Amino acid sequence: MISALVIFLNFVTNNDIVAQYEEAQKGIYHDYDALITSDDLTFKVKDLKYKKDNTEDSIELTYYVIEDKDNKNTYYKLLGTDVKKLVDAGLITLQSELGKKPVIISKSTASNNKLAAKDKINFYTMEGEKKISITNICEDKGLFQADSTFPLVIMDKNLLVKKTGIDKKAVSAMLLNLKDDVDITEFARTIKKDNKGFTVRDN
Repeated sequence: MISALVIFLNFVTNNDIVAQYEEAQKGIYHDYDALITSDDLTFKVKDLKYKKDNTEDSIELTYYVIEDKDNKNTYYKLLGTDVKKLVDAGLITLQSELGKKPVIISKSTASNNKLAAKDKINFYTMEGEKKISITNICEDKGLFQADSTFPLVIMDKNLLVKKTGIDKKAVSAMLLNLKDDVDITEFARTIKKDNKGFTVRDN
């Protein structure tokens, strides 16, 4: 059964996203200039008003906190996203070939939690007991370099939806890579003006 603490942690995970971004800044997020979050737990991209022709690319991030069923008081922050896009952008550094259903942790997480490729993490969701199997161990670089309250486990968004039952359109945050001629300060000001309850953080 999913604990009340895990439910609570999922309500405050946005605070961790923001702190992680502010600490990491451009050294980790490379060409991604802005992080957009909502005052709500999640948002839908279609509800966010911005000029897409001002951006080169975007990456959607959806988080879900779990407790390891077999190791009490051990929590992980699952990140559902486009894993290939993270790799191509240099936001994670693989040590082995990316599989069809990647579940990725860092070297530090593997060492600290005695995990290896093919090991499983069992956890509860509102839909019952679930499990994920580790496929890749990454260098402590990029997203894995930033501080976080809980160890990060990265997977494709579709797998996160399947394992947790969250809304497939739900997004916790979005990274934007703006075109070189776009003024980030003005872009952020326009986002805030046109979107109630959204926050833009930039480098």
